Amino acid sequence: MNIKVFIKDIGVPEFKAVIGKNGNRLLFLTLIFFISLLVLGVGNSSKDLLKTKMQSPFIKFIDVKVPSLHDVKYSKMDTTNARIFINENKSILASNFSRGVKKRFACKLNGLTQEPNGMLITTNDSFYKFLTNNETNNSLLTDDAFSDDGFGLILTKSFFEDFDVKGDSAWKKYSFVEIETSGGFVKLPIAAVVEELRNNCKFAFSKNFLNCNYNYPKVFQEDNYNGLSTYFLPNLTQLPSEMDTLFRVIDVAQKLSENCYKDGIMIQSYDTNVVAPFRNSIKILDIRKFANHNRDKDKFINDYFTFYLKDLAKSDIFAEKIKEKFGVEIEKSRMKEKDNINFFEKITDLLSKALMAFAFFSIILFIINVLISHLNSNKRSLGTLKAFGLSNNLILSLYSGITLFLVVVSFSIAYVSTQLIGQKTLNKFLNSSGFENAMYNNLDLFTLLLWMVLVPTIFILLRVFQFLHKKTPGDLIYERN
Repeated sequence: MNIKVFIKDIGVPEFKAVIGKNGNRLLFLTLIFFISLLVLGVGNSSKDLLKTKMQSPFIKFIDVKVPSLHDVKYSKMDTTNARIFINENKSILASNFSRGVKKRFACKLNGLTQEPNGMLITTNDSFYKFLTNNETNNSLLTDDAFSDDGFGLILTKSFFEDFDVKGDSAWKKYSFVEIETSGGFVKLPIAAVVEELRNNCKFAFSKNFLNCNYNYPKVFQEDNYNGLSTYFLPNLTQLPSEMDTLFRVIDVAQKLSENCYKDGIMIQSYDTNVVAPFRNSIKILDIRKFANHNRDKDKFINDYFTFYLKDLAKSDIFAEKIKEKFGVEIEKSRMKEKDNINFFEKITDLLSKALMAFAFFSIILFIINVLISHLNSNKRSLGTLKAFGLSNNLILSLYSGITLFLVVVSFSIAYVSTQLIGQKTLNKFLNSSGFENAMYNNLDLFTLLLWMVLVPTIFILLRVFQFLHKKTPGDLIYERN
């Protein structure tokens, strides 16, 4: 049979018949694809959000409190034994840990005095790296000038709220905060501002601050700085020429201004009566020189050790190992919380696969039902055409083309539509559930094409082939099974 005649006289009418009046079947299939892709996209994006949350140190870090009295039946919890413990349990723990110190310090800001909880943080701590990596989270709200050898503090937004500094940008006018030390209240620079810290702490301090506070109290005693008048000038890069005779700019390693997230300069005068004539100038102590001269570094008592779980499913195993090694029993509610999060991840993954399976079978059943119903209603016509020489191959090619058109066009329209409105739909879904917005991210296009286009098309064609296989013209004309 001539191909052009076949397409014109048989192919086009059959195509119009299959897609329905005004393409209603094509529209319905597009709707199935659209709903399936949208639900899959929201589910996958929610799963990605959950995975991101689960990788957060807020979830995977476990704090183990150091016992106040050491039981000789168990290993002493110190840095050496903590490293040994990690080496013994590499399958469940990351290779690093951190030492925890949690202290209350009186702080002055905005005319108020409060005693918020503070925590030790170090630059090699996984939690610090998480906080300062804006590619994985949005916790860091400023530039980061924190260092282990400096005196800068990391503050949370809630720290400012406790001092009645409220609003999205009200805290930005502050660059130093007064904190009570062994030598009295001292202004220390704000090294960074973050959304939150662990353990309900409102600010974090450095190893250098902790060592100096407990081992070198003279660092913070104003009597040691007689004869010096020191100021920090935020948002300036050089001293005006008319001030050269009164002040000099301090330009040495580990200057205090380097631990402030705001740009600025640190100036000094030997005349204690001189006052810096700048509206935003901040009078401070020149404690910078004590940054790297502690003979006995890190000599402080640890309150707890923090370990990082590779897999939340291993939290119970971790608790047993800690009990066995150090005799410390971790609160069961904390382990239960991590088990629940791990269980929720598995449920989310299962639901995502179930949604994919539902979409897969919905598409196959709909198209097979349309095609087989159409073939059943046109058996006699097909039988007559076969009797006049129309081969099974041509019939199969015809319905292969129609099927491929239906699937590809419907999928393409639905995919583009969901990419356009998926982000808004996801945000509404998350906001209604009390979560923050996340990036809409459907399954990768290759996976979608494989399981929603290629595989369904193959299944459908196999069913059509099964319908036509070994059917003679007489079988079709007389509707014999």
